[in-house]
Amino acid sequence: ARDQRKPGRVKTWLKKLFVSHADGIAAAGKATVEYVKGLGASQEKIFLSPMSTDNEFFAREVAKVHREEEKRKLGYPPHLILYSGRLDRKKGVFTLLETFARISRELPDVGLLIAGHGPEQKNMEDFCRAANLRHVYFLGAQQYHEMPSAYALADVLVLPTFSDTWGMVVNEAFACGVPVVVSNVAGACDDLIIDGETGFAVNSGDPVELADRILQILRDPALRLHMSANCRSLIRKYSPEACAQGLLDAAQGVRV
Repeated sequence: ARDQRKPGRVKTWLKKLFVSHADGIAAAGKATVEYVKGLGASQEKIFLSPMSTDNEFFAREVAKVHREEEKRKLGYPPHLILYSGRLDRKKGVFTLLETFARISRELPDVGLLIAGHGPEQKNMEDFCRAANLRHVYFLGAQQYHEMPSAYALADVLVLPTFSDTWGMVVNEAFACGVPVVVSNVAGACDDLIIDGETGFAVNSGDPVELADRILQILRDPALRLHMSANCRSLIRKYSPEACAQGLLDAAQGVRV
């Protein structure tokens, strides 16, 4: 419901039709529950099927990376912010760069890793040159099995999106013990972001608020460690097994 995309009347009518004929609805999280209720779904037909990733894979692979040694080898600054996603305006990538410009003026030993590709890459590179942002690293498209290496180096993941029904990168980051600062558009906010405990939710398109929250984590190693432990603990409930169970419950109409 908070997404920047607004479906037309025909699409909304079709969604309401599908919802009204469904025997069970598997909802990814709290934001989805509220959304399908708005389309006319009754509570008794909604079953929670939490959005999940392979938590064990990410936790196992990130543990293999020698964080400080790898950063030195690659020539990265001591602190790193990570963005993982499509390089598209609706993902808030220019808000991200404006935010990083502010952070760079406060903390010169911070870098920004950008994992992904998309239509705005050249414009983003031009922005970095014009703003003299020296520590921005475009990693290009990363395969699933390559992402733990990026998460292992990051102090914080940032998702400044204007349009995301969930934001799977939040799950991945949590499995790696990386706190997240995310815009409140993303559906994952309602379930995964506990302000000050696992990360922060901010208003989309606000580089000042986004920079303040990132700096809060970067400047406080104890806070980051506290958040990291909380992220790992919370994400255990968002497993493929829990997702599968929710789908099965919805199919059978069984509430546990």
